[in-house]
Amino acid sequence: MTRGCGYFTMSLKDNIQAFKSRAAEFFSSSRGRDVLLYLIFVVISFVFWSILVLNNQMQQNYNVRIDIVNVPEGTTLIDECPEAVHVTLKNTGYAMMRYLWGEGPTLKISFAEYSDGKSRFVVTAQQMTELLSDLFGMEANVVNYSPESLVLRYTNRPGKKIPVVADADLSANFQYVLNGKVVLGPDSVVVYSDMLTLESVNSVSTERFVAKELKDTLRTSLALTRLEGVRFIPDSVSITVPVEPLVQKLSLVQVVPINVPEGMRLITFPSLVKASCFIPISCYDSVNKYKLTATVDYSDIHAGQRTLPLRIDRAPDIMRNVTLTTDSVEFIVERL
Repeated sequence: MTRGCGYFTMSLKDNIQAFKSRAAEFFSSSRGRDVLLYLIFVVISFVFWSILVLNNQMQQNYNVRIDIVNVPEGTTLIDECPEAVHVTLKNTGYAMMRYLWGEGPTLKISFAEYSDGKSRFVVTAQQMTELLSDLFGMEANVVNYSPESLVLRYTNRPGKKIPVVADADLSANFQYVLNGKVVLGPDSVVVYSDMLTLESVNSVSTERFVAKELKDTLRTSLALTRLEGVRFIPDSVSITVPVEPLVQKLSLVQVVPINVPEGMRLITFPSLVKASCFIPISCYDSVNKYKLTATVDYSDIHAGQRTLPLRIDRAPDIMRNVTLTTDSVEFIVERL
């Protein structure tokens, strides 16, 4: 195996050396010198063409990220700030080359400079034009941009923690079951607004969510319902819906007589009957701790009757579709 690898390495080196020799021989020939001279002229032509093109005016669209800086501690923006300003710019190709690579331009706006001190952060259309001109340079021509201005509300009040309520319509497939509590993470958020609004907002619900015929545990993210003049942090929560398959469980159930008069005894044959039910698979090994009983009612005895109907009593919530293998039992009545 080692010899084979060594042979392959030597063969590759020989091929490279042979290629170099043939290339040197070709470019030493009259035809090769002509080809080389042609390639040199092509490169020179491309350079001059690039200079001419880049010196011309060009129009380009940019998504300029907005970054509001120097926000005082304890100040929270209530309105959502746009992520970017969509700008159409006209400038020389040289000037635009600097934005071809990297993360692109970012517009940094000082909070203190544009706050009116009355819970509003305002950047007018004229101020936005000036900011963009400073960003791209005075030689750049800003053709248009959107949004043209910024008007954002803010508050210096501390937030209030409120619970989140899931507005969800959930159901499992007929062979599965929702077993356990629907979990929200986090189950509470902090709300920011003016004093009157904070007093009136005591909970927030998620946006309406519908999931039917589930066959596996569901995990997803839900946005919170938007309220005018209110900011929630965070503005979305995760939801976990536990779903398990149902499995069949067979067990022996005690037959218990009820409403038996004092001084009488009701004996059934058999005293134990088989029951069938469906339970979540995680409860299969622990289902025996849940007591399931079947009853016969002394009041159901009528003259000439030899059997009594069976009824299920106190079926735990984890048991679904509980059925008995027999619907009646024989009996005798004894006087004590």
